[in-house]
Amino acid sequence: MQKRNQREIKMRFWYEVNRTMSPPMTIKEIVQDVLNSSSDQTRKEKLSYNVEMQYTGIKDNNGKEIYEGDIMRYLARYPKDFQEDNPHRRFGRVSNGVSWSDNYCCFLIDSTYEKELVFLGFDENKQWEVIGNIYENPELLSTEK
Repeated sequence: MQKRNQREIKMRFWYEVNRTMSPPMTIKEIVQDVLNSSSDQTRKEKLSYNVEMQYTGIKDNNGKEIYEGDIMRYLARYPKDFQEDNPHRRFGRVSNGVSWSDNYCCFLIDSTYEKELVFLGFDENKQWEVIGNIYENPELLSTEK
């Protein structure tokens, strides 16, 4: 039987109490980490995260893994994207995060640009880079409407 190429399933976790983000871990690493904990209290602490964020299976232009909750910045691909007089100029625009859409069954970038939906990984004309996440870097969130 031929092995299928499957997207690596990874998660990271936000702990509101101490305002920290866990390192990304595969499902196997998560299970091993919890099982190898020294006490029930340690296991309970490791499972007391507030938000889980899944790896999208896609990397940004710099090769950085993109997770739910990441804040993305649009990078221009075409010369018109840089032109000051272009009413649709988007270079440098910042997203309000990456999230899963049940309606579209894919990860979306909330671009806030004319209520545009950006299907992560489907639009090769747009290039994005991860500049932070909504938990550790809320000051980066776009205020554009």
